[in-house]
Amino acid sequence: MRPAARRWSHAGEATSAWLAGVTCVAGVAGVAGVAWPALAHAEDALDLEASLEEPVVTTASKSAESAGAAPGRSTVLTAEDLRVYGLRTLADAIDFLSVGAVSANPLHAVDLGARGVMIPGDQGNHFLLLIDGHAMNDPLVGAARFDFGLAVPLEMIDHIEVLTGPGSVLYGSNAMLGVINVITKQAKHWSGGHVAAEWESPKSSRVGAGLGWEFELFGAPAALTSAVGYERLRGASFDFRPQDYGIDITSQAPFRFSRSGPATGVWGGVASHSYTADVPTALVRFTAGGLEVGLHASLYRRSTPYSNFDALSDFDDPDGFELDRALRVDVKYTRVVSPILKLSARLYGDSFDDKTVRNVSTSGACLADAPRTCSYTTVGSARWAGLELQGALDWFRDARLVTLVGVEPRVLSVAHVSDTRDYATGLVLLSSTDVIHAHAQTIGAYLQQQWEPSAYLSANAGVRLDADPRFSPVLSPRVAAALRAWKEGTIRLVFSSAYRAPTYLETDSAAPDQLAARSLQPERVRSLEATVEQKIGPHRLFVDVFRSWWTNLVELHELSAAEVADARARGEIAAFGTVSASQFRNISSIDGYGIDGGLEGAGFTRRLRYGLTYTAAYARRVFADGTTQLLTVTPSVFGNARASWDFGGAWPTAGLALHWMGPRVVDGAYQATYPTLQTVPSQLEVRATLSGPVPHARGLSYRLSVNYALNDRAPYFAGPFQRSVGLTAFDPTARVAPDFAPVERLRVLAGLQWDFLGSEGR
Repeated sequence: MRPAARRWSHAGEATSAWLAGVTCVAGVAGVAGVAWPALAHAEDALDLEASLEEPVVTTASKSAESAGAAPGRSTVLTAEDLRVYGLRTLADAIDFLSVGAVSANPLHAVDLGARGVMIPGDQGNHFLLLIDGHAMNDPLVGAARFDFGLAVPLEMIDHIEVLTGPGSVLYGSNAMLGVINVITKQAKHWSGGHVAAEWESPKSSRVGAGLGWEFELFGAPAALTSAVGYERLRGASFDFRPQDYGIDITSQAPFRFSRSGPATGVWGGVASHSYTADVPTALVRFTAGGLEVGLHASLYRRSTPYSNFDALSDFDDPDGFELDRALRVDVKYTRVVSPILKLSARLYGDSFDDKTVRNVSTSGACLADAPRTCSYTTVGSARWAGLELQGALDWFRDARLVTLVGVEPRVLSVAHVSDTRDYATGLVLLSSTDVIHAHAQTIGAYLQQQWEPSAYLSANAGVRLDADPRFSPVLSPRVAAALRAWKEGTIRLVFSSAYRAPTYLETDSAAPDQLAARSLQPERVRSLEATVEQKIGPHRLFVDVFRSWWTNLVELHELSAAEVADARARGEIAAFGTVSASQFRNISSIDGYGIDGGLEGAGFTRRLRYGLTYTAAYARRVFADGTTQLLTVTPSVFGNARASWDFGGAWPTAGLALHWMGPRVVDGAYQATYPTLQTVPSQLEVRATLSGPVPHARGLSYRLSVNYALNDRAPYFAGPFQRSVGLTAFDPTARVAPDFAPVERLRVLAGLQWDFLGSEGR
């Protein structure tokens, strides 16, 4: 049941906020149109010189181009931005600096959304994450990590390119919300040795070291950059409101949420042992002539006070954890064959393993009369390798007409298994479920044409075809045009599309209470976007309007009683003891539209830098029966603002950044049976940072930062049985009030970095 009154009430609030955002952006544009000429006239020669600069991006077209000419909204987040604003994770950088993208943190894997669309719990598989152009998303679960799990030492990041909007035309699967490319430093920009250490309250620390070295190899120039790092989180103590769930009617005993002490039926209290993370990582990049070799190894082990996957998991359990291990190798060779032809070949290989352990101590969890603790363990692995062959033809030798063509065959192997074990002995208690062993070959081919017939007009058109044995071939086109219609003013129009291949966990997973998916199709998205940009001196104003259509969203569908009976008769689920079952299906679609805009620039001989962005989007999920819902977790309005001032010399640079989001519907709110729709209020985060050189200490620099969040709850239910599936056994009059995932409201950061033997240390 989807309550229409609540749905339309919330939709009205979102629409009002959206209209307010349109008015705000339009007002900023109007004021800027009046004020900018005078402001630009007042700028000195250095600022006028800066107006000629524009960020150069490579992600959108796999070739260097200005951000204004790129086929989509591209934001460049520099290493200087990360330092000045005290940012430590990719999610923080996106929240405080990017346009149109936003994150949400359930204390598990961080969710990332763009332009009003976020899919909670998707493991990041609707954004394509690249590191130096190497795709991170795996075929088993599609995972991409935007928190500490990114596992790239902060000091080695040169810049981050965030492309919002569908991007499958050159990259294939997963680029539905956009593409994020983390680009590491070259040795010439990071020469010498580097050591860094940071501490962030309450119990987080990080150390890292690296080397940038330019040398000659067999008489030719070569370079090596390398870094190692270790992130350690022993996080805050969180206070969860105690929730009394009483007696488990299946065992007639109180629910137990801990392995020690008596069974009380009460979940919650102070969690002080289980918010942890350990992230060792190593990254090496070697270049010599046209050869480039990259190696990236990482481990990401984390635990959280509660689980939003298994309702009955023990509370504040330090022995429950999730683990990712990855090893990635990339070898690329590029050769300029002639003034018009450049060829490249890239061979890559990836190994990714994940493991999850959740311990459950409540009565009956182990299907035994005697109370004991069960460990639910899932183990997965993915191995894949590919070869990308690419050719670029610059027909007139001046980048006016460039054709890019490429082909990318890939082989892969995935495996997965779930087991139930006795916690004390490690013995397997039940037969394995979710068993997957799959091997496949896929291939993608793409063609892109860039054309700049004049200084006032540029166009970009491309298409990619991907073939996967699990579904029909997928075609992903994109067409974009940019018109420099007036002095320093640009209009850009973009049509783009993308798809997400179902993960192997979605297509091949089966259990006694879950049917294997049949004929699961890829998710698809199409998008239209129009942009107006205006530059005046070192200042830039832009406004985007966008519209998107999503189809074939993959969701876990709860079968009806008739469907359960049919599946039982066919022998697809257990014949006895199964009263409910589920199956992954293409269920719903999403319609969305919105506007985002921003103002950024510099002044006072570039000592002042500032930026402001705003996004207002209305997206709704549409079901087969025509009913709709606003998306959960995703804010309809959000934005950020920032400003920094460089005092010069040995004095610090001061940075102030703000990130805010409007009200959000709690994940699972539509499945829960509370009398009103569960939401969390607006959120505002403020971060103030001082950074600069340590006086009289050559090569030594520091940064100090304070981050404060106004509200202490995120839009995720915390605690067992918060959705209807867990509440059916209870008296509705004795409903347990919900609690939500906590937010660390106050964080303090202090760090030192020493650069030596290179240009930074002189």
